[in-house]
Amino acid sequence: MSLIFTITSDFREAEELGRRLGSPKRFLDAWAQGVAKQARENARAKGGRKFWHDVAKATQVTSVSDTQATVGCNYAGAAFKETGGTISAPGKGPGAKGSKFLAIPIDAAARASGNGPEYYGRSFDMMFIPYYRNGEKRFLMGKVTNKGKKNEKFTALFALVKSVTQKADPWLPTEARIAEIGTREFMKLFRG
Repeated sequence: MSLIFTITSDFREAEELGRRLGSPKRFLDAWAQGVAKQARENARAKGGRKFWHDVAKATQVTSVSDTQATVGCNYAGAAFKETGGTISAPGKGPGAKGSKFLAIPIDAAARASGNGPEYYGRSFDMMFIPYYRNGEKRFLMGKVTNKGKKNEKFTALFALVKSVTQKADPWLPTEARIAEIGTREFMKLFRG
């Protein structure tokens, strides 16, 4: 799923401001570049996880005309992070792996790394423990250390679930911030 938003100069004042600069397209391009840059900075500020770095990398100005500019992000999951919602297994969209369960990191190290179960491999030291929640069978996936010894220990890394509802984690600039960027870019070009 792609995320696209458009800055439109559908009001006479914006078109007039653009003409005063010699080209509405020049103004809309500068505005859109500023918005894309802010969106990339917001994504990177979410943390060192690979996901947000890739969202930032995939965010760019995709088109500019005399009446509108479009900023888009074609990274899978970016739009979902902006709005939130329910994710179910098996997935149906691009990038879906067809897994029977979603792997939700529950260990601090697994959560911080941003890596999924595939990172840990199919080691003989991995173990699945079933449990029930609200009548639904779920599993804990984790690693076993000191296997076969007195001090054998199971560390749960992931909860394997059929679905999860995620809160929105917005990263796009707010409407107020987009307006500020437009004003700033206009002043730069006007003083120019």
